[in-house]
Amino acid sequence: IFPEGDVYHTTDEVTPFREGAAALALSAAKRSKREIVAVPCGIKFWYLEDVRSSILETLELLEERLFQRTHPELREQDRIHRLAEAIIALKELDYLGYTNQGRVRQRTGQLVETILQHIEQRHATPISRRGDIPNRVKALRQSVIAKLEANIELPDVDIPPDEQRRLVRDMEDLFFVMQLYSYRGDYLDGQPSLERVAETLDKLEEDILERDLPTVRGRRRAEVRFGTPIPIASGESRTSVADLTMQLQQAVQAQMDAINACRH
Repeated sequence: IFPEGDVYHTTDEVTPFREGAAALALSAAKRSKREIVAVPCGIKFWYLEDVRSSILETLELLEERLFQRTHPELREQDRIHRLAEAIIALKELDYLGYTNQGRVRQRTGQLVETILQHIEQRHATPISRRGDIPNRVKALRQSVIAKLEANIELPDVDIPPDEQRRLVRDMEDLFFVMQLYSYRGDYLDGQPSLERVAETLDKLEEDILERDLPTVRGRRRAEVRFGTPIPIASGESRTSVADLTMQLQQAVQAQMDAINACRH
């Protein structure tokens, strides 16, 4: 089970787990007569050949799409940062009508918060139901989908066409929020590996060039590392699910850190 729920293209950094895997494990422990364990697993890929020519080709395609000049004298991560600056500026103009100042990561967070707060106000989401970004998006999606389905399935519900279009727009905006959230902002800091640069371009290909799958850049090898099994005590309380989810997340991150430590 991959509890992150989405493909973030940040292999080295585990993103917050969703609670489904922990809930399944606790439910199994409650029903089973034998011991149930969760085994944390880390999976890491490395390129077996130099794929910089493919990276540079993709960079040029992205720069062309955003009407940017190509600067071959810049490092790959600096060219990616220029792309990020252009994208966030375009989206700020789209949603806010103006561009903000500051680092891309800060501006991304501000834009996410602005969009979410607007949708939460439209759907009267109580503050008590708001949590981290994925959970806020999940709650809003459930609310929007329920209204759209009610309009189709219940004869006494008749949502005006303008409101239907707004609900569809809300779903599109929530998808965009998750796109923004999936960019860490610091993944290419320092001296990023070839794999980190390629991963970031893979994601930009999907989001900007709207490709279903990114370019296959070259042959890779994978290392799979299993951690110490975690015994699962029976019980399905919200606290148990949340605690186990965090324990699993930390255990998987530890496997990724161990793989990278051995590599270096």
